[in-house]
Order: sequence, then structure tokens, then C-alpha cells
Amino acid sequence: MDLLSVTEEAFFNAVLEIVNNNRYQKNAKIASERFKDRPISPAEAMVYWTEYYVIRHHGAPHLKSHVLNLSWYQYFLVDVMYTLLFIVLIVLFVDYYCLKIMHKQLF
Repeated sequence: MDLLSVTEEAFFNAVLEIVNNNRYQKNAKIASERFKDRPISPAEAMVYWTEYYVIRHHGAPHLKSHVLNLSWYQYFLVDVMYTLLFIVLIVLFVDYYCLKIMHKQLF
């Protein structure tokens, strides 16, 4: 069923087919049983693989955030703020200077 060109009638007929045909219910039950048939829960699998990976790679230093290695002025982006402030001050100075020259010429 094409999502962009589906009509109301075609959608309604498809829903009726799914509701009335037992084949879809049987396939859904089989898929559900296969999905639920796991030796351990997904949460336990996640914990196991995380611990396994960290132990195997000696703490997994490549997964740690690089923020821990930044200095305080890099962490707080002080260098970026000073650069932006400097640019704004230069623009304001140039504007002031241009307006001052224009004012002298006009008056």
C-alpha cells in the first residue's frame, strides 16, 4: 500500500482484511513468541555487553567524554565569547567612525 496515494476506501478495506483474516493473527502470535523467547532480558543483555566491553578494553578510554580533558576557558567557551565580543566592538567602532565622518561632512 503506497502511503502517499492511499485512499480512504483502500485503507478501510486493508484494515478489514487484517481484522477478518486469521492468518494475520497467527503470524502476529508467532512473531510475538519469537520476540519474547530470549535467554535474558534486553536490559540484562545491555548490562552484560557494556560490562564485557569495558572490562575487555580496560575501562574503554575511547568512550569517555573529551570534556574531561578541556581547560576551564575551553569548557566555558571563553575564547569564543571574547572573539565574538571583539568582532562586535570592531563593528561598533567602524560604525561610530563612519557616522562621525558623515556628520562632519553633512553639517
